[in-house]
Amino acid sequence: MIGHAATEPDLEILEPPPFDSSIVVELLRAFAKAVRAHQLYLPNNPMHTRAIDAAKSAFLGVWQEDDSLTLQVTESELR
Repeated sequence: MIGHAATEPDLEILEPPPFDSSIVVELLRAFAKAVRAHQLYLPNNPMHTRAIDAAKSAFLGVWQEDDSLTLQVTESELR
């Protein structure tokens, strides 16, 4: 909305995950590395392949604990 004063976003309060949150931290790290590898390397490059495989593995770790993951993305943080 134009002219709207910057205020704290209205965020729904989420319950903490029913498992160790370090799994999500590792997932986000692996995902960020995969995004960078996708930008930097061709698909036939081993670095690209390893980063994508690591991201897939990290997602499997989360899916073994729960069937969904909700992230809130704001201008300054991920929740």
